[in-house]
Amino acid sequence: MKNLVLSSLCFLFLSGCSFSLLKNFQRLPEAGDPGNELTPWFQGDSNPVYKTAIDVYRNHFSGLMVIKPLSDNSHRVLFITELGIKIWDMEFFSNGDFTLHYCLEALNRRSIINTLKNDIGLMIQNIPEKGKRIKVFSDRRTGQTIIRQKSGLGSMYYYRGKDAKKVGSIIQTSATGKKVNLRFYSAEENLIDSVRISHYKIKLDIYLTALHENQPAVSE
Repeated sequence: MKNLVLSSLCFLFLSGCSFSLLKNFQRLPEAGDPGNELTPWFQGDSNPVYKTAIDVYRNHFSGLMVIKPLSDNSHRVLFITELGIKIWDMEFFSNGDFTLHYCLEALNRRSIINTLKNDIGLMIQNIPEKGKRIKVFSDRRTGQTIIRQKSGLGSMYYYRGKDAKKVGSIIQTSATGKKVNLRFYSAEENLIDSVRISHYKIKLDIYLTALHENQPAVSE
């Protein structure tokens, strides 16, 4: 009986969240894998550098983040202060595996690492996974579409503008409602100006602003 009540509550939470996110959107008929029409933001041989600020609970960190594409769509993510002190060094593999090479002691707690792993991984893997459990919805007035993909007890909502080849924002939900909001800001289709990652239920925000090409890069 207890499990039945819990399941019913989870269903109500998810149904309410889904309804609010899909308001004014209508489901489109099944037509292949919509992820095939999208290209990810972080790809190629470049090593983009971002001025970065992170607020996690009562701690504030700022510095430079380097996102280095590796072979097989894997990525190495290095975050250092402007004085060169390493805050973290993470590696995200295309098969979903993750390696933490280093993390500053102040952040090196399992709950924080798991949250950062989720957030940075969500930013890097910014298109739906190929496969099942995908539904597409469209707003006829604006032409915006939402690709919803089930993920565990929650879902991922990928927003793309009309005729856009890249995702503009992502909302991740859990069994209890909205969890993470990630937004890409870009004046040009293939160039990120800034990224913001914010949480609905915990104090953790990440802000990234792209540096100009004539500013010095950071090496490992």
